[in-house]
Parts: sequence; structure tokens; C-alpha cells
Amino acid sequence: MTEASGPLPLATFIEAIKDAPTDFLQESQPELRRSIAFLIRTNNELLEEIESLSAKLISPDPKESQSELEETYKLYSLTIVENREVIKNKREKYIALNDELVSRGQLNPEDKVKDEKNFFGSLDDMENKASVELVPTIKKDKRDNEKEDNTETKDGGDNNTNEEGVYL
Repeated sequence: MTEASGPLPLATFIEAIKDAPTDFLQESQPELRRSIAFLIRTNNELLEEIESLSAKLISPDPKESQSELEETYKLYSLTIVENREVIKNKREKYIALNDELVSRGQLNPEDKVKDEKNFFGSLDDMENKASVELVPTIKKDKRDNEKEDNTETKDGGDNNTNEEGVYL
């Protein structure tokens, strides 16, 4: 019986790519780049939705279900946290791919540094547009049943993070 597979740990990934053909490694780079960029775009879209939900929770519309809004808010917040962990893992794998290509003489070390600086710099710009260090959550005050804005620090995910992330 096999266990459910999760993300491949970085050390295992590094060992596995040592035996992979060079053309496979080179083909994997753009896929990782697209995947990371798409996760960041998804997070930015989710953050926009969270802003909209926050406004609805602060000034509730009696026609809308507050509990549904709160659940959606929590789901989006958790998705962002999970996606950030997946992004971190994919960035590490991207660097490992470049390191392997350098060790094979297929990529110049200076070009590796330039590539990572350009790619990660552009990603950081995308992520910083709507970056939030604290992921907000809504909690009910049992005394007066009013909503209050509370914050929960991101925990960086757990070992069960889906390596694929959550896309919109």
C-alpha cells in the first residue's frame, strides 16, 4: 500500500535531477517559471477578492449570508498561505535546476545569477503589488456578535501542502 504522495522534498529533487537528461532540465525551467508566475497572479486575484469581502463584512448587506462570506474569506486566505509555500518550494527547485545546469557546463554561473535575479525580481514585483505579511481572518465577538478585524500570521504551510498549488 502506498501513501499519498506530496511534494517531492528538495533534497530528493536535487538527487533526481542529477540523473535526468539535460534537455529535460532545460525544458523544465520554463514550466516552473510559468507555474510560479501563475500562482502569484492567482494570489493577487485572491487578495483583490479578499479586499472586496472585507468591505462586505465591515458593511454587511442583509441579503448576503455573512457566514458564507466569512467562509469564503477564510478559504481565500488559507489558499494564499498554501500557494506561498508552493511558490517557495518551486523557487528552490528552479534554483536547483540552474545549479545542476551550471555543474554540467550548460549554464554560465554569471548567467545563472542574472537569470535568477531577473526572474525572481520580476516575481517579487508581481507579489509586492498586493503582498500581505499577515493574512487577515474574521472572528465573531460572542458578547455583541459584531465582526472585528483580527490577524493571523502566516505559518508558512505544512508538510501536506499540495505542490501544485491552487489556481484560479
